[in-house]
Amino acid sequence: MASEDPIDFATKNRILLDIARLDYEAAKEEGIERLKFQNDLANSVLKNLLLINGGAIIAILTFVGNIKPDLSRLDLKGSLMLFATGCLFCVVAYIFGFFAGERFHDATMSEAWNAQLRMNGENPQHPALAEIKCGRCIYNFAILFVVASVLAFAIGVYQAMEALL
Repeated sequence: MASEDPIDFATKNRILLDIARLDYEAAKEEGIERLKFQNDLANSVLKNLLLINGGAIIAILTFVGNIKPDLSRLDLKGSLMLFATGCLFCVVAYIFGFFAGERFHDATMSEAWNAQLRMNGENPQHPALAEIKCGRCIYNFAILFVVASVLAFAIGVYQAMEALL
């Protein structure tokens, strides 16, 4: 039986460098696409939250001009405060979302730099795991404020309906 010729060191090294180059290009593209997706999603969700909370404030103020004498102004003030709080929570969520996206982007770029180092035959030097953990923590706070914004809107709607109906 004839044995196959083993791949020589230079060929093996070239193959590994090509794989590292492909990893680098893929990580770089993923970073770009992740940033685009996160920005689009965050903008869409947060704009809509601002719209519904801000629209609710305008709707309540429209009704204030036609208030019945027996209508509780305290209930309307409470619902207005809840809608304004919903807007504030939305802006805070937007800020947390921005910083979470920044951490995720940094982690992805660290992966790209590590792939570039491997492509040049060097050891990776950019830890990405800490950035990912930090990004997840910040992202969870953003989600918390989004949920709080939705709850503020729902409770504000309930209070306004109780006062107006």
